[in-house]
Amino acid sequence: MHHDEANQALRCKPLLSEGLYRYESFDHHGPTLYYLAAPLLLATCGRNFDDCTEIALRSVTALAGIAVMLLLLPLRNVLGGTGLAAAMACVALSPGLVYFSRFFIQEMILVALTAGLLTALWRYACLPSRRWAIAIGLAVGLMIATKETAVLTFAALILAAAATCQRSCWRRPTAHLLWAFATAVVVLGIFYTSFFSNWRGPVDLIAAIPIYLNRAGGGGHDHPWWWYFRPLTQHEWPILLLALTGLIAAWQDRSDEPRAVFLRLVAVAAPLLLAFYSLIHYKTPWCVMSPLFLFTILAGHGFAILIRAAGAWRFFTVWPMMGAALMILGLTAWQLSLSPRVRSDAHNWYAYVETSSDLLNMLARIERLASQHPQGRSLPVAVVSPGENIWPLPWYLRRYRQVGYWTSAAEVPGTFLPDLVIGSAEESEPVARRLGPDRHEKYYGLRPGVLILLYCRSALWQQALDTTITRKP
Repeated sequence: MHHDEANQALRCKPLLSEGLYRYESFDHHGPTLYYLAAPLLLATCGRNFDDCTEIALRSVTALAGIAVMLLLLPLRNVLGGTGLAAAMACVALSPGLVYFSRFFIQEMILVALTAGLLTALWRYACLPSRRWAIAIGLAVGLMIATKETAVLTFAALILAAAATCQRSCWRRPTAHLLWAFATAVVVLGIFYTSFFSNWRGPVDLIAAIPIYLNRAGGGGHDHPWWWYFRPLTQHEWPILLLALTGLIAAWQDRSDEPRAVFLRLVAVAAPLLLAFYSLIHYKTPWCVMSPLFLFTILAGHGFAILIRAAGAWRFFTVWPMMGAALMILGLTAWQLSLSPRVRSDAHNWYAYVETSSDLLNMLARIERLASQHPQGRSLPVAVVSPGENIWPLPWYLRRYRQVGYWTSAAEVPGTFLPDLVIGSAEESEPVARRLGPDRHEKYYGLRPGVLILLYCRSALWQQALDTTITRKP
């Protein structure tokens, strides 16, 4: 589990076991991820959080990835049958969208809701009605309830609409605008008050604004403006080339038909949203998924344009090229997400500060030590590590009953006498002095550039080692 996944996963515990949720603006984002995960966890694991699995959690975002494709279906009248199939294929095989469809964070839910918003906007453009105005408000409310960065998508769409839509497009019934606004407010109220059990939630959402404005300045994830162009040109380049074709074609069609206006809207919003994320110093790979999704729509349109332009030669030119492009995307997606050698490699751009597989070796060792301890999984364990370097340990140690977390060895109470200590490299000397000479220690990798040490009482370590040797044939 990535440390962000583990962080989000533990937020499900009070909701699952006690039905409680409280919005926290720092590192957790909106509540939809947890509320969507709760029914699936209840169905597969019950109310015992210890029984939750990575598969159950990641199924939520996997279903969100599937929903992205399904929500493209109403855009058939925009892209045509061929263009729609190409756009869906690009979504299904995009290395980035595949990778983060198996990653328990908010991003793929945000992408799915963006697809829902575009569908609702298209339906409303074709047939303005209260029903589709409510659908727009529902998508807007859920997007904000998913992740605060949804406002960047709204800004890109509004600016794109201002640049592409005729004045007549803005002359819509005021009642429809009010219905959309009221729906969004109601959705936000329901989720951020935790279904009317925490009335401070909306206040905390407003208080989070300066936190995210400050975080936009970097906050440890500061990268240059061109950072997001690396995956687009290295892994997603077939989508990008088709999207550029679609973008140019969309701008060449200057008609006022709803279909042409919608495509121009997406053609402006996609690069604009990418620019917004690029200008923000704080960058993580999953943030580029929303612009990438908009590019898949343009890619579908670009493919349809190439098919029409090639005429009878399309069977010998465009179709083979598209087949090769999809094979490249699919192979890359498999390598980056499923290949044991590549998926956690530091050179995998999407595996951002990925948890080292060496951590599983340490956890197996701890399980073996606990099996030899009289208290079993109730043996005392101290985790001594500053800042983010405890994650994802709280997820993996959730079944152990006496685990304490401290940022330094000096904070560990004198009455707490742990048999196991997991410490960061910075705390190695204070921890060693605390445990004394009767100890065994071993280094493990936590993530690239971060080492942790496992300290154990020598007698327990030797007992576990003897048992392991005895069991060997």
